[in-house]
Amino acid sequence: MLQKTQQPTIEQLAQALHDLNINFTDFIHGKLQLPAYRSFYFAKEMRKANSLNFSSNESFNQLIKYLNKNELKQNKLPDKLKNVLRLYQKEGFNWLNTLVNYGGILADEMGLGKTLQVISLLLAHQKKDSTNLVVAPASVIYNWQNEAQKFAPELKTAVLGGTKKERTQILVNASKYDLLITSYQSLNRDLEAYQKLVFNIQILDEAQNIKNHQSITAQSVKVIKAHHKLALTGTPIENKLSEFWSIFDYLMPNFLGSYLDFKKKFEPPIIKDEDEEAEKQLVEMVTPFILRRLKKNVLNDLPANEEEIVYVNMGSKQSELYKLQTQKLIAELSCQEDAEFKRAHFEILAQITKLREICCDPLSKFTSMLEIIQNKLRKLKVPIFVITGATAKKERQDKSHQFNSLDKPAIFLISLKAGGTGINLTSADIVIHYDPW
Repeated sequence: MLQKTQQPTIEQLAQALHDLNINFTDFIHGKLQLPAYRSFYFAKEMRKANSLNFSSNESFNQLIKYLNKNELKQNKLPDKLKNVLRLYQKEGFNWLNTLVNYGGILADEMGLGKTLQVISLLLAHQKKDSTNLVVAPASVIYNWQNEAQKFAPELKTAVLGGTKKERTQILVNASKYDLLITSYQSLNRDLEAYQKLVFNIQILDEAQNIKNHQSITAQSVKVIKAHHKLALTGTPIENKLSEFWSIFDYLMPNFLGSYLDFKKKFEPPIIKDEDEEAEKQLVEMVTPFILRRLKKNVLNDLPANEEEIVYVNMGSKQSELYKLQTQKLIAELSCQEDAEFKRAHFEILAQITKLREICCDPLSKFTSMLEIIQNKLRKLKVPIFVITGATAKKERQDKSHQFNSLDKPAIFLISLKAGGTGINLTSADIVIHYDPW
């Protein structure tokens, strides 16, 4: 209940009501009902306006206590995961439990186990006749399935892969599953089949996939009906503030206002004008709903990691070839004028790439380097697994599972692009980066 003790300035009042998307008629009647996720910012704005006093119910006060004092709900961890989750992951579980009713972004750095933290949440919130939905890049949907089967086999899980007919059949029987996992691309194609479905928790993995709020992908995930919404991303902002707005528009529609309002109020002031007050206001609004941890912040909770750089000298013929290629490039550059140099930068880049290929192996292009290594490693007579960009998604997960299940030495050869997403080789003791990338 709002009690007007002294009139604030018209500008202050109008701005506060606009920011909070509050109808003036509702305001003057003295009673307001706001989405829970607006309560934190509402309380701060009302405290700033000393001329306004307000009273609130217990649930409102409890939420403000959680967010303002960073006091997390201590929910009961599933017994089977108590000795699995690291300390920071347990804190992440409690944070997710606290924010699940309002929406939030788990923005831990890659490699800190966002998937496991979410699975623990889903296990704790398992309900009869209630289905959860994970939307993820196509490259990691089977990794989600493997992680769910490993840590929460009691969750009935299905991947929406295969043909459109097969995916539609799973969606028709969605109530039979605790967890459905689909890709952004499949969701776009199957959107009609989701119309009558209402999920318990909807999770976006790699949520930067909806950074363009005008894209079909962003619009698709935002029309899915769910009681609770969460987002996972190691990079909440890659290039522009609008990417940030799009993720929050999925989590909490209108929390940051319309895009036109957001763009006017925050983007140019923060990016172009370096307006500290605008930046501070945005930070105050979103900070309670973002959990970000870096590896360096939780190093004490991670296993020790030893790093060693080994320099390998080139063979005599390889070294001679490298010198000849270098001399050829230097000779070409020394003969060029500035204008000619600018026009030839793509050709120069190609010449530098050749130098890098010689460093790897004079006989190879980067795409065939794994094959050369594989042929040499066969002499060791140990199991060898290979994943490249051409390896099917399901096959990637099968090979990863086989590798992790072995109780004897094995070697996994992975191209960097293929290995960057959705491959967990938790049993690997040694990682060697061979390419000069």
